[in-house]
Amino acid sequence: MKAQGALAASRVRPGGLRPAARSHRAPAARRTPAAARTAAAAATATTAGDAASQLLSYRSVTALPDGGRIVITALQPDWLEPCADLLADSFIAAAGLPAYGRFVRVRIGAYLREHIDLPPKALVLTAVVEGQPGGGGGAERGSGGDSSGASTSSSGGGGGGAVLVGTAEVSFDRSTRSQYLTLNPPAGCAYICNCAVDPAWRRRGVAAALMRALEEAAVIAGERYAYLHLRFKDDAEAGALYRGLGYEECQRDGFWLVLLGMERRWLMRKELPPKAG
Repeated sequence: MKAQGALAASRVRPGGLRPAARSHRAPAARRTPAAARTAAAAATATTAGDAASQLLSYRSVTALPDGGRIVITALQPDWLEPCADLLADSFIAAAGLPAYGRFVRVRIGAYLREHIDLPPKALVLTAVVEGQPGGGGGAERGSGGDSSGASTSSSGGGGGGAVLVGTAEVSFDRSTRSQYLTLNPPAGCAYICNCAVDPAWRRRGVAAALMRALEEAAVIAGERYAYLHLRFKDDAEAGALYRGLGYEECQRDGFWLVLLGMERRWLMRKELPPKAG
């Protein structure tokens, strides 16, 4: 009781109770809507910058039975010309347009120069074989030529030099991909496109390695689904690869498209694992 009385007495002075102590803290500032938007934009920009950095530094390595390896990374300037050649050759062969080889290659080169700096909106990957005894086809770093329908890729030569054997792209933003009359993928998704493998390296695991790398990039970007198009006429080869990797048909073109002189396709989709962390 004494303690309580002493404590009570300490709070009292002649003339009444002690006045409450004044706070010296400044009042909390109120965040205006404009400030909130600015902060949200800054956070978004930081997140986008982090994603872009991770995508640009992406690297995967797949060992080959003969001792070489397939190294997949984001497109680098030194590989831009061989990559343009490979895509131009593939497009010309698929479309049957050998007379437009030079024009196609110039357009694809310009496209790649633009897309090399697009992460995190899109990412172009290249598959390069290193340590391959005797080269084995593909295009050497920095080589390039005039696509005229036939392959212009030069041999890697001896010494196990690095050669480009494949490329592919994944788009994360509608503005970075073509819009079609039918079967457009959702605006917010990973869309796989522009896949090409050097003929000498087909059926050797390059396409599968590229597909896995594209999916890993999509997970880094925070996407839950990957989409791609498959033409009916490519079903025998590419279809087996895609279905083996877990892609399923979600839409298909109607027969009426043939009346317009266009090729029928499937739109295929795969659910991706969630991003770690």
